Amino acid sequence: MKAFKISDNFSTVEFECRCGCGLLMVNEELVRMAERVRREIGLPMIVHCVCRCFPHNKKVGGSTNSQHLPKNECRAMDFHVRGMSNRKLRKIAKKMWKQDIITGGLGLYSWGIHIDVGRKRKWGRFWNRKVRHDG
Repeated sequence: MKAFKISDNFSTVEFECRCGCGLLMVNEELVRMAERVRREIGLPMIVHCVCRCFPHNKKVGGSTNSQHLPKNECRAMDFHVRGMSNRKLRKIAKKMWKQDIITGGLGLYSWGIHIDVGRKRKWGRFWNRKVRHDG
């Protein structure tokens, strides 16, 4: 499928299922939130996943009720930021979640973060870690 721009910083390629099946859904609420997150971060977001077809979701070990699935309108995004440590990204993401810039779910992982426009919730082992300040 030919890529086209859907917002200032994102294109359809980033929203397609990564298995190559062609599934593409663009959730406008997710796009608006991702743009706000991108502005706050100030660096490009490397998108791992937005939409997942059911077989691909199963293959990657996703939840049967994943926000990445079409039944939930593909309203989630997993990403990391090149040039920013994941530790710093997690710290910024926590702040944005508390300020309701990230309006739904926030999952913190060693590889990056998950954001979605579902209900407000948080998860991941990095929520309970104390942030060490390096001067």
